[in-house]
Amino acid sequence: MEELSFKKCPRCRGAVTYEKFYGRDEQFWGWKCLFCGDIIDPVILQNRRLMHMHQGENVSQSL
Repeated sequence: MEELSFKKCPRCRGAVTYEKFYGRDEQFWGWKCLFCGDIIDPVILQNRRLMHMHQGENVSQSL
């Protein structure tokens, strides 16, 4: 897996820390903002990119 490196939170520009997270059936490493609580990992970033792409398609289709 590619390693992400963030110095500041993309949402609020606050400080982030690299943490281990535990899901129901898995564990993963990601960045967590100490101020707004946003969590960032490769899967979350990919899903956000896809969501933004689909939102752009919906806007152009409605015009």
